[in-house]
Amino acid sequence: FGEYPDLEEVNTVAETFDAPGADAGVLSAIFSHSSSIQEALDIIEEGNFSVYYGADDTQSLGEIVVDELYGGVENLDKNTLEECFDYEAYGRSLETGGTILYFDGGAIELY
Repeated sequence: FGEYPDLEEVNTVAETFDAPGADAGVLSAIFSHSSSIQEALDIIEEGNFSVYYGADDTQSLGEIVVDELYGGVENLDKNTLEECFDYEAYGRSLETGGTILYFDGGAIELY
């Protein structure tokens, strides 16, 4: 917040953490990654992120994304299968192609 924080900004952040269903680990990771409080609030407000609970490394991230987003390996396109022959490689490609933040309990993908 800095030395002289704006009270309205402090209240907005507090309300964000107190919102129903808010996950403090997810919010803390986004605030820590962002260059400003407003950037973090914009990411959260616009919903420009996905949370993958249980992902704590590239392999588990790859497994979770393939299973949750694609419904399993059998639904990946041929190019993805050739490029990413294992879950860890797929998780690395997710990290390379975007911003992945790990927190205690999972991972967050910002977009």
